[in-house]
Amino acid sequence: MIGLAAQKVWIRQSQKYGNETSEGDIWQETIAGIGPSQSHWVTVGDRASDIFSFIEALSLSNWNCVIRTTHDRKIRVRDTDYKLDDYLRSLPEGAITRHILRTKTGSKDCILKLSWTQADLFGPQRSRKFITGSYVRVWCEEDPTIEWILFTLSPVISAEDAIEIVEIYKQRWIIEEYHKCLKSGCKIEEAQLKTVERLLVLFGILGIIATRLLTLRDVSRLHPNEIAHKY
Repeated sequence: MIGLAAQKVWIRQSQKYGNETSEGDIWQETIAGIGPSQSHWVTVGDRASDIFSFIEALSLSNWNCVIRTTHDRKIRVRDTDYKLDDYLRSLPEGAITRHILRTKTGSKDCILKLSWTQADLFGPQRSRKFITGSYVRVWCEEDPTIEWILFTLSPVISAEDAIEIVEIYKQRWIIEEYHKCLKSGCKIEEAQLKTVERLLVLFGILGIIATRLLTLRDVSRLHPNEIAHKY
């Protein structure tokens, strides 16, 4: 099932002035708006969401996360401090999984190798805060450009756990497809509305239409012979 729990329009500033709202602030507001996790809710994020305050807010709201890291933070593993990237790259392969890599000319099947560890993630300098979670490193020897270091609040203690985290992270592409659907399928960039208020109303309407289009696309792939009006 594809749907929207919340949506917030925000313009990323090319330059920051004073105490302007940051991207991390917007994500925290969104999580707060949805509310505390009622079961096992997971937010999936790319490298821009590797923000300590955001991860801390998720933890306090009983949310889980799978976030691709961008910061080479200090971590603590079994009472010893390390730099994140060096430590993860020193770990041996613990599991493998397959991945369909999309390219400009089509797609290809590749083998992903996995290693993982549980660790304490430290906050910014001068902060004594830390968050306990797990890291999963994913890499492809056939294509050195493929490397993901993923953080999750879930314990990862087995190959099955690590593969599950990777499969969850792959769902992030639905977010990219949603935005593509807004632009290509709903033609939102061609709207001729002149005020912010009217554009926000349009976003609300097209958000529902875009999720519906994604649902129909998935149904057509799973059940190509089904009659469209049933859905």
